[in-house]
Amino acid sequence: MLEYFLSFLDQHKLIKKDEQTLLAVSGGIDSMVMAHLFLQSPYDFAVSHINFGLRGAESNQDEQMVEEWCDSHQVKCYVQHAPREIFEGKESTQMAARDFRYRYFDELMHKKGYQKLATAHHLDDSLETVLFNLTKGTGLRGLRGISPISGDIIRPMLFAGKEEILDYAKSAKIQWREDASNDTDTYQRNKIRHHVIPVLKAINPGLMRSFSSVADRVKDAQDLIEDTVEVILKNHKVMENGITRIGLEWVGLYRNPGAILNEILRRYGFSFLQVSQIQSSILAGVSGKLFYSDLYELNLDREQLVIREKESFIYEDTQLRIPGVTIIGNRWIDSDVVEGNRIEDPADQCVAYLDLDKVIRPNITQWKEGDIFYPLGMKGKKKVSDFMIDSKIPLTLKKDVLILKSGGDIAWIVGYRIDDRFKVTGNTKKMLRLQLHSDV
Repeated sequence: MLEYFLSFLDQHKLIKKDEQTLLAVSGGIDSMVMAHLFLQSPYDFAVSHINFGLRGAESNQDEQMVEEWCDSHQVKCYVQHAPREIFEGKESTQMAARDFRYRYFDELMHKKGYQKLATAHHLDDSLETVLFNLTKGTGLRGLRGISPISGDIIRPMLFAGKEEILDYAKSAKIQWREDASNDTDTYQRNKIRHHVIPVLKAINPGLMRSFSSVADRVKDAQDLIEDTVEVILKNHKVMENGITRIGLEWVGLYRNPGAILNEILRRYGFSFLQVSQIQSSILAGVSGKLFYSDLYELNLDREQLVIREKESFIYEDTQLRIPGVTIIGNRWIDSDVVEGNRIEDPADQCVAYLDLDKVIRPNITQWKEGDIFYPLGMKGKKKVSDFMIDSKIPLTLKKDVLILKSGGDIAWIVGYRIDDRFKVTGNTKKMLRLQLHSDV
């Protein structure tokens, strides 16, 4: 495995000779094998472990094992205990932990001078990501799986599947800790891991190699589109006085210009649905039509696209269609009525479940100064503006935050938090399931 590991590092140019790498090590099998491989490599590295304290004594035993491994191999080890406050008022423990983890790693890297952060994502994780994206709806990007490198984050274990990692850990007598939460179906990805992938492996025992090959081909196709886009923009894009003009002379040269157009306009925040509408307007020779993303206004003007940053755009109050699709600017909300009170995807902030009997004449609108609601999981009321500050919503996005109102009361800060008054309880007989979609 060491040979493949070093070859993968070299092939994707993940680490330069003079760079120091910080390894994110939880104590699980994947990160312990990664640490073992780095120990045999010529690269300088240190280990960092975060104890979230979510599993009591078991969390402390994880920390102890990682520290003992580092001590025995004379590897620098940084341990951080996450404060309990990071989970307060958060619907998703997973997301709160993830946000804290990467924020801490980023601060540690800058403070101590590490150039790369290595995580132990492997081929099975990448396949799970693709399958998860498929269930939500995705474009070509979402079919590539996890990238080996993203900024200063590298994923040097993507060359190996879970079974290979397990076999290597046993043969090399590597010690690791098991996290019981990985065996439950609480999280959506675990359902894919436990119930979908085993079926696919039974159909094709060589699934991981096949997937790796397909992911490479999808990446090649995406790279080709991106290269084509760069050539088009170089020849047809002009910027002046804050306005971007993109000529459309190139559209007729391609059998399917939509893929290229989507890659261009996603950079300005336009969704796939909007790009399809824009493409239809172009091919129909329509001129003067306006489209809006969160931050930009696009005007289809004869033979060019005219794009400018938009001023604060006011969305008109829009009645929610139940069931159905409600389009608001460049976003849309799917709604459906679900029997019972079992919530399938509690960690997905773009999905909300409300007690249907409590919902009255629901409509979507923009938040206003002075709006208040009762955040799920918190006591008492809170200003929407204060909630957005606490949630660290960027200033540029605050003006486009939408709210779902029911009988005049806020039921959902769309994409962020539902109101406690509308939550699903044991007495709920029917649920209103809402899912927010945007650029994919």
